Amino acid sequence: SEAASVRSNAPLAPAPSPIGYFEGVVVDRGRDGYMSLGVMSRRAHLDKLVGWGEGTIGYHGDDGNIFVGNGMGRAFGPLYGAGDTIGCGIDWINGKVFFTKNGSLVGSVPHKFQDDELVFAAIGLRTPGETFRVNFGKQPFKFGIDQFVSDCRQCALSKYLPPMINLD
Repeated sequence: SEAASVRSNAPLAPAPSPIGYFEGVVVDRGRDGYMSLGVMSRRAHLDKLVGWGEGTIGYHGDDGNIFVGNGMGRAFGPLYGAGDTIGCGIDWINGKVFFTKNGSLVGSVPHKFQDDELVFAAIGLRTPGETFRVNFGKQPFKFGIDQFVSDCRQCALSKYLPPMINLD
């Protein structure tokens, strides 16, 4: 009945890329599928699912809700379970945490992490048998992260550049 989270040893750093990303494959949804995947700061406690505690943001498999630092979730995306690949990234350029499922973008939420704060990949589990296999880039990602990074940079630049003038 108790939940717990684990986080990566190294942060999802903004350098050399301004976007950190990882994916987790759900090997087994376990008894109830009460699992979460997301990010957390170093100050976050590990005795809750990701998203339930301060300094965490998590996408939950059993209800598809997003939780941002407390136990009050809101509708976000589809449920996930065995065989699904769930991704999470932090976009420091545009101030968002985004999530993917099976290579497609699910959505994003604004993040409240400080620019100099270390943010870690995290997974939360609650019932027996829940199992994730995590990929930090050693294997190819299902999600097209390179194109996403390029799009994020272009979006950020468009906010600061004046519109092009056609001289024809």
